[in-house]
Amino acid sequence: MKSSHRLWHGRLWITLTIIIVVVLTMSVIFRPKIISQNFDKQSNKQSNNQANNQAKNN
Repeated sequence: MKSSHRLWHGRLWITLTIIIVVVLTMSVIFRPKIISQNFDKQSNKQSNNQANNQAKNN
């Protein structure tokens, strides 16, 4: 009895983790475009600043 119960408990945790992973991936894929655009702008500013600093140093 105990071994079968333990197996079912393990399956429950596996299904829970799979559901969490699926929800996270869906939220990343279907994230609002506005947030990703703002993030792209910030990352572009940082990369431009790094490029400018390297040009000044050279």
